[in-house]
Amino acid sequence: MKKIAFLFVLLLSLNISAQITSYPYSEDFETDDGGWVADNTTNGTWALGAPTGAVINSAGSGTNAWVTNLSGDYNSNENSWVTSPVFDLTTLISPHIEFNIWWNSENSWDGMVLQSSIDAGGSWQNVGALGDPNNWFNDDSINANPGGQQEGWTGTTSVGNGSNGWVIARHALTGLAGESSVILRFAFGSDASVQDEGVAFDTISVFDVNCAEPTGLTVGTITENSAELSWQQGGAETSWEIVVQAQGTGVPTGNGTVTTTNNPYVANGLTPSTSYEVYVRADCGSEYSVWAGPINFITLNTPPPPPNGVTCATGTSTFIFTEDFETDPATGWTGTAFSGDNGDWDITAGDANSFGTGPNASHSGGMHLE
Repeated sequence: MKKIAFLFVLLLSLNISAQITSYPYSEDFETDDGGWVADNTTNGTWALGAPTGAVINSAGSGTNAWVTNLSGDYNSNENSWVTSPVFDLTTLISPHIEFNIWWNSENSWDGMVLQSSIDAGGSWQNVGALGDPNNWFNDDSINANPGGQQEGWTGTTSVGNGSNGWVIARHALTGLAGESSVILRFAFGSDASVQDEGVAFDTISVFDVNCAEPTGLTVGTITENSAELSWQQGGAETSWEIVVQAQGTGVPTGNGTVTTTNNPYVANGLTPSTSYEVYVRADCGSEYSVWAGPINFITLNTPPPPPNGVTCATGTSTFIFTEDFETDPATGWTGTAFSGDNGDWDITAGDANSFGTGPNASHSGGMHLE
């Protein structure tokens, strides 16, 4: 009986000593696993070390990272995860997590999610949701059900929605402030066909912030020259800075171009048929939050004026838009290509097709879209 009691006390003391109570917390996995443990029971491939794959071939920092197979592809029908040590967040007001992530898995079939538990793994909840800013989940229909659900990171560079290298993901640990026993896990799932190199994570930080960034950025009504923007408060702030800029510009390095107390906010003076990205940050008076974003949108096209000789119908004030594709590219129409790339949409003459491969005449004029 004494031996059993001693063993119980020893295990209890080890669990308590493994609990994270000091913040900011940082783990780059260069010395050891830091208390993060893989569960590869169901065809799992998680490993900690130096990645040497054809795609995932480096760590987020230093040498080591967690990867679904350090040197090749993940398994079919995989259901695996890596769990964290226990975090005591009782002293934190607005806990956040930030980490490096790389994903390259079969689009919408295989992927990874970050989840949290406050009941020792009895139940799990997603951290964040699809559409949240700062490189968060990009799909909510992952067929392989990572972590028992369908949201998460998925896609490959070849189809245009992989991470294309290491990126920094950041999110508030919403609802976990004040909790004493929080466990996190990166859960991965794959189906029975088409394996790739999968996912990797590295360089994790958990920290408290005094001025939390907004969440839930959305774009509402869009016109040719305006877009309605809205978000959820990160804390008690009542003022925000906004940047609306050309898509692909990147995280702002200075102040916002607009300061507002309006939420929603309508951005005006935009250019028709143009791709934009939005960043928003909280103004907490004595400091700013980090930028939340980007969220992307495209303004609508402005219909061209009536062709020569065409007038509006009696009693109407606008001309109904028409396009006969006689010019290449067509004004305001966008797509993968309008210049004749193989396999893409193209504006062409009817007599340009060989027998049986397409229309041999255009409906109007000499050109059409096919």
